[in-house]
Amino acid sequence: MLPGMIPGPGLIAGGANWWDTLYSGSNMACDFVGDQYMDEEVEVNIGDLLSIVRASGGTAKTSASAVTKFASNDTFRRTDLGLRSEEPRTNICLQSEDFTTTWVNINTDEPTTNNTAPDGTSTADEIAATSTADQQLAVHQSFTGRTAGHSTICTVFVKTGTNAGFVQLAWDADGGGTDGCFCNFDLSDGSVGSITAFAAGVATSAKSESFTSSYWRFEIVGQIASGTVGRFTVGIVDRIDAVGFEAADQVDNDSIIVWGADIAVDETLGTSYIGATTTVAVTRAQDDISFNDTDWYTATVGTVFVKTNEILDDSNFGRIFGTDASGESGIFVREGVGGDTISVWNGSDQRHAIIGGSGNISGTVKAAVGFNADPHTSIVANNGTVTSAANLGFEVAFVSLNLMAGKTTNNPVSGILEAVVYWSTDTDDAALGTLTTL
Repeated sequence: MLPGMIPGPGLIAGGANWWDTLYSGSNMACDFVGDQYMDEEVEVNIGDLLSIVRASGGTAKTSASAVTKFASNDTFRRTDLGLRSEEPRTNICLQSEDFTTTWVNINTDEPTTNNTAPDGTSTADEIAATSTADQQLAVHQSFTGRTAGHSTICTVFVKTGTNAGFVQLAWDADGGGTDGCFCNFDLSDGSVGSITAFAAGVATSAKSESFTSSYWRFEIVGQIASGTVGRFTVGIVDRIDAVGFEAADQVDNDSIIVWGADIAVDETLGTSYIGATTTVAVTRAQDDISFNDTDWYTATVGTVFVKTNEILDDSNFGRIFGTDASGESGIFVREGVGGDTISVWNGSDQRHAIIGGSGNISGTVKAAVGFNADPHTSIVANNGTVTSAANLGFEVAFVSLNLMAGKTTNNPVSGILEAVVYWSTDTDDAALGTLTTL
C-alpha cells in the first residue's frame, strides 16, 4: 500500500493483512510482534536490517506471561510482545534465585528448592513457616554501603505454596520497623495494599504484575532516611492491612514460592528482571539498537510510523526513531513538567508536540509523521485525530538511524517497540490519521 491510501478495515499488527497490505508498499518495515522485516520490499531477517549492542544478558516477558532470558552476546530481546529496550540497571541483591544461601530465615525454612520458576527452570524456592506460633515469618538480606535518601526499587516473583494468602515486602534499615517502607500484597489476585513509610523513611509506590504459573512480580519503591545499611525482607502475613513485620497466624509448613529478587538503587521506575546474581551484583547493560543499512531512507521527504508499548516515564529525551548521531533529531519521548510528550525534533528545535504534556504516557503509543516541503503530522492517539504543523522535519544531514536511543549516553527509551515503518514519500493527513488507529 502506497502512502496516501487508507488501509482497509481489520488490519492487525503481526497478522497477515497487516504485513501484506501495509508493509509491502514500504521502503523499510519491522514487525517485531510478528517477527517479520522488510528492506526495499524484500523480506529479511532482523539481523540483516538491525544491529544491537548490549554487553550483558537480560530478560523479557512473553504474551504467555513467562520470563525469557537472553544471552550476553548482543542478542535482540524480542518476544511475541515486541522488541524490549531498556536503560542500564544493576541488581545488588545477591543470590537472587537461591534463598538458601545469603538470605536469613526468620521462623522459616526452605523445604523444597526445585519448584518451577517463571522462566521455566526448576530454580524457585519454597519459604515455609516452621511452627504454629503467631510470629514473624520471613527471609531477609542486608546490604552495607548504602546511602540514605536514595530511592530504591525492590522486586521479587512470588506465588502461594501451601495456604499462604498474603506477602509483605519491606525495605528498611535494620528490621526494626523504624526507617524505610513496606507494602502487603494479595497472592490470590495481585491486589496491592497501601505502601507505607515507617516512622522515618519514604514510601513512594508499589505495584504487581502477573506472570505464568500463578506468579506475581511484586514491587515497592522507597527510601531509608539514615544510616548506610538497607535490608530487604520478604515475609508471609495473613491480611492485606498487616502492619510492618507483623506476626502471622499461619500453620506449620504454610508457604510461599519465591524467585528472582531484584534491588536497584537510585531508581524510581522498575524495568524487567535485571538478571540472576550469585556472590556479586549484576548489571544489565543498555540496549543500543541501530540500522545496518540506511539506503532505504530519504532525509528530505518521507513518512514514519512507530508503535510502542510500556514506555517508562523517566525516558527523558529518548528517541523512539532517531535520525542523527548527535541525538537531537527524530521522534522523541520526553519527560517534562506537567506531563510527558511525544515530539518531533530537528536538531535542537522541537518542531511539533504530537502528544501534549497533560499526563504520563502509558499503554500503546502510535505515532505517524509525514514530512516534506509542506510537512504535517498526526496526533499519536488511538482515535486517529490529525493535526498539522508547519516546518516539520528531521535532520537532513543525518549520520545514522537509531531505535529507542537516548539523546545522551545511558538514557535510551525504556519500553517495547512493536513496529516501525518508513515510506520514502509524504502521506496525506487522512492516511496518517488512519495509521494511528491500527
